[in-house]
Amino acid sequence: MAGLCEATRAEETTSPGRLLADLHARGTDRVVVVIDAVDEAVRDRERQHDPIDNVLAPLISAAGRTPLRLMIGTRRHLLEPLGAAPDSLTTRLIDLDDGTYADPASVRGYVEACLLRLSEQSSYRHQPRAYLEAVCEAVAEAAGRSFLVALITARSLALTPDLVDPLDSCWRAQLPTKSADAMRDDLDRRLGDQAQRARDLLVPLAYAHGSGLPWEDMWPILTRELTGKPYRNADLDWLIEHAGYYVTEATSDDGRRSVYRLYHESLAEHLRASCDDPVAAEATVTAALTAAAPRLANGRPDWDRAHPYTRTNLTTHAAQGTCLDPLLDDPRYLLAAAPAPLLAALPTASTPRGRAAADAYQRANTRLRYRPFSDRPAYLQLAARCARAPDLADAISAADLPLTWSTSWASWRLQPTHLTIGTSAEVRAVAFGQLDGRPVIVSGGDDATVRVWDAATGTPIGDPFTGHTGWVRAVAFGQLDGRPVIVSGGGDATVRVW
Repeated sequence: MAGLCEATRAEETTSPGRLLADLHARGTDRVVVVIDAVDEAVRDRERQHDPIDNVLAPLISAAGRTPLRLMIGTRRHLLEPLGAAPDSLTTRLIDLDDGTYADPASVRGYVEACLLRLSEQSSYRHQPRAYLEAVCEAVAEAAGRSFLVALITARSLALTPDLVDPLDSCWRAQLPTKSADAMRDDLDRRLGDQAQRARDLLVPLAYAHGSGLPWEDMWPILTRELTGKPYRNADLDWLIEHAGYYVTEATSDDGRRSVYRLYHESLAEHLRASCDDPVAAEATVTAALTAAAPRLANGRPDWDRAHPYTRTNLTTHAAQGTCLDPLLDDPRYLLAAAPAPLLAALPTASTPRGRAAADAYQRANTRLRYRPFSDRPAYLQLAARCARAPDLADAISAADLPLTWSTSWASWRLQPTHLTIGTSAEVRAVAFGQLDGRPVIVSGGDDATVRVWDAATGTPIGDPFTGHTGWVRAVAFGQLDGRPVIVSGGGDATVRVW
């Protein structure tokens, strides 16, 4: 959202609705914003920070009624979540895999620019024109439409002192056509017996979630655990010097520190595929992050002081490593972890004890979000008793957590596992529907607003719809000309379509 606000010169906000309202209030002419590589930013689609659900899909659905236009670059699998179906009235699809958009001349020109400009020591800078054109033609032909393959191959040649023979049929036949092959050939060509060292150091970034992996004490630790080799910070310095162009530095979600990720998602896919067991790798990351957390006097992890990356992303690592259940036994973890990724991961609990603890967390979730911190352990303990998760309830008593009151036992009719969603006013009407392929709940209440909630996590989607001047007594969810709409009726004698 910050980038969109900067691009449109709007007041900074975290809400798509407020951004559009600002553009409308200023009478802004049409604004076009280009957003590339969306698929790389949402590999996990963690609900708390998902740019599709929370930013892009709402803006796309409003297209045609606002001055904002988005040009989005993504791979095909995200078209439905974005609401960019081929028959949508709000989008136009341009399939870059279509031969219509192939531009071999541009790929050749890009190869030449990389050969000549990426390194001042490039041996190709002073070669005859005919020779240079022959090399560019061969590399571009192998790369096809992929500028990424062209970049990796041309950069590798530019950084290698030895010149190639463009007329050598064996050399031409070995030129990579895929990004993974280009990366492997580049590292082997330039680093020789140190190529595996570079791959080892890049592997943790392939498993990074969120905005990326912090360097600090985390990147070296995960490298050692995933490879079994004694890598240190000095090795990462070496990596940045010799293969740093595979790494992108970004800013963490809280804006306070640098984080690192691979230059392109296809490179991450290649490194994950090279692991014998990606699930076991995620479990290894989970164990390493748990071991790295600060300790309490009793030796248990102090999750409140754990690294922000751990508190936000450990849940996702554990879910993908099929080892979430032990974390659900730890009340301190449940109280410190970021709620949205944890809620999204709860269905992966595999043991009866883990599922009971997951049920308890879902029951207590609303109060854990909105009650004072000092009350949260007590509410979690009550929910654990009601959900028949006695191990979790007893662990809360034994964890030396602040308990403003405690629940020693509860006689409670066991209810099906469910999620409680809280609002600030009495709820008068609800409806259930699908928004961009995911289940949502629509509610209306005494505060004269209509709200949309993620049915899986209970988190709000977008801003409340305001406009009614009385209670909202009825809501319905449907489709109008291929677009999702909400119809509401209220005590102000109006029916509104949103």
